Amino acid sequence: MRVAIIGAGVAGLASARRCLENDFEPIVYERSKIVGGTWVYEERTGLDEFGLPIHTSMYKNLMTNLPKELMDFPNFPYKGLDDVSYLKWWQVQEYIEKFTEHFGLNKHIQFCTLVTAIERLTNNWQVTVEDLKTKTLKTEYFDAVMVCNGHNAMPFTPDIPGKDDFEGVQIHSHDYRIPEHFTNMNVLIIGSGPSGIDICLDVSKVANQVNVNYFVLNKLFMLST
Repeated sequence: MRVAIIGAGVAGLASARRCLENDFEPIVYERSKIVGGTWVYEERTGLDEFGLPIHTSMYKNLMTNLPKELMDFPNFPYKGLDDVSYLKWWQVQEYIEKFTEHFGLNKHIQFCTLVTAIERLTNNWQVTVEDLKTKTLKTEYFDAVMVCNGHNAMPFTPDIPGKDDFEGVQIHSHDYRIPEHFTNMNVLIIGSGPSGIDICLDVSKVANQVNVNYFVLNKLFMLST
């Protein structure tokens, strides 16, 4: 069975491993130059060198909010980190790269390749991809398709009355990288999910003041540092 896998992040790599274990032929299409997906740290925001939106939301000081014991691939534990449970992003990225090498997945990955179309035919799937370096298109046929391109890459910004009149800095957490950009500023963070609270703690080291607005049962609350 020939299987197309879209994305070489954690889900795509785990899928490729299982395909190989079952004697399937996986081909992984990854639009960037490296495995890891959302765990790759990229200083740039906006568009990449191919004119595509930067995929990752990773920021420089991120640490996991789950212990590594709940984040490893089956039968492939973290090594050399017995004394810590909560890891820095680069430790997770190194682990993903070691997993890829250990199971020989790199030879099944086509990097800098964008899937532009998928069509269900009578007995198989037609997949069209673009080589981002040469700008050439090609069509391949598969027995199955696994979509593993993640769900954190497309930021959603709510329509907040008055936001277009605000003259200060506005960014989505997807584009947050380092706290130093907010040195001595008064910062408002909207949302108290994991990203909001973590970025609040990160920015509070350098900002003048940080406020976090959040809603519970349609009531507005605020936390201040």
